[in-house]
Order: sequence, then C-alpha cells, then structure tokens
Amino acid sequence: MRHPICAAALAVMAGPALAQDAGPEWQGLAAMGLRLKPEFEGSRDYETQVVPFISLDYGRVSLGRDGLALTAFRASGATMSFTLSYDGDRDGSDLDVPGFDDIDKAIRLGLVGSYVTPVGRLYASLQHYTSETNGTSATLGLSRRLPVTDRLSLTADLSASFSDDKYMQGYFGVDAAQSAASGLAQYDADAGFRRVQLGLGATYKLFENLRLGGLVSLSQLGGDARNSPIVQEERGVTSMIYMGYQF
Repeated sequence: MRHPICAAALAVMAGPALAQDAGPEWQGLAAMGLRLKPEFEGSRDYETQVVPFISLDYGRVSLGRDGLALTAFRASGATMSFTLSYDGDRDGSDLDVPGFDDIDKAIRLGLVGSYVTPVGRLYASLQHYTSETNGTSATLGLSRRLPVTDRLSLTADLSASFSDDKYMQGYFGVDAAQSAASGLAQYDADAGFRRVQLGLGATYKLFENLRLGGLVSLSQLGGDARNSPIVQEERGVTSMIYMGYQF
C-alpha cells in the first residue's frame, strides 16, 4: 500500500494526532521533501519521490497527514476526530509477477482518537476503504516529542497495525486466477496483526519560520502478511528529508 504523500514528514512535525490544539487562526506548514520508500508494502525495491505537502489547522478542522479531519471532541488532553482521505493504491507491475492488477486509490473514512499521558501521546485509529478491497485497518501507537534545544526537537513513534480479512486478502492474498497466471501458490490471508513500525525524526529551526526536518521509519510485517508469497522483504525502511515554512 502506498502511504499518504505527506504522512512521513507530518508525523515528525505534528506527531500522530490529527487534531492539534489549534487556535481560531490559521496555522500550518508548507514544505518540499525527498522521500525514499519501498515500492509497496513488502517490496525489496525502493523508489525515490519528490514530495510537496501542506498541513493546515483552523479550529476543529485540519488538513494534513491523514487528509481532512474534523475534531468532534477535545477535552483534558483527549481528542476524537473523523477523517476523510484518498489513498491505498498499488501498481500490479511492482510485484514482478504476472496476474496481479493495479489496486486503485480509494476514499478512506477514519476515526482517530488520542490521549496525552506523561510518557507521550497514545493514539488509535480505525480506517475503512470504501472501494477496491473494502477493507478496514486499525492502528495503535505511542508518540513522544522531546525538545532538545530552542531550535532542535526529536520525535519517536511506535505503532502496531491490524487489518480485517478483506484488506489482508486484497493486498497479500493470492486467489485462484492470480495463482494460475503467476505460478505462485494460492494463499488466503486472514485478519489479524499486519505490521509494527518505529519512526524516529528530528526538526531544526533554521529561522523563525523555516524548518529543516528528517525521518527514518522502520517496519516489520507480521501475521499472514509476512508469510504471503507476494512479499519480497518482510522489513522495510522509509526515510525522508524536507524543508518547510511554518505559519
């Protein structure tokens, strides 16, 4: 699955919570980055992308790492948001075997909650794709931001993702027709644990509004995803460096 175009860098800038404590005025980030990532989840091959992205917040409405978000609840360090985005594509040719069609992008509906604790921000999300696989995934995680100096701050994010059988079969399964065309064994991917991921990032304040940032994210597939015959590498690394203007 392809990640949202701005997810990697916005995770560094804002952490996993979609809804920040934005005031009544516009706040945001406009940036340009260079990202290296696997061609698909489980790929041994990598691709480099030039990534423009923007993050905006205005009261209870935000646009960022998971698309458009509306905060329905915010109190005492807890938030609950509804999200709308467009994501989830995969090029069939990237699998390097015949018989697999492209998976097109789909509208993704989400529900995201977070709670600030002394050790960091706990968060949970539920994401449903309305076409193609019609699958649903859930992610649980903990994020911590550490200011080092007035200019430098570090972030760490640890998460685990789980998916239902429709999602798992759509991205990691091999049906009878695909098996006949590719020569791969037929494979049923059941619901369950899919991936654990650790992200480490840093941002540096070059000037009052100019930021330089970087991110390295390490992932490990698990469950039926790891054992899928289309998975070429169960571990993956995503890295990104970017420069942005914060306003």
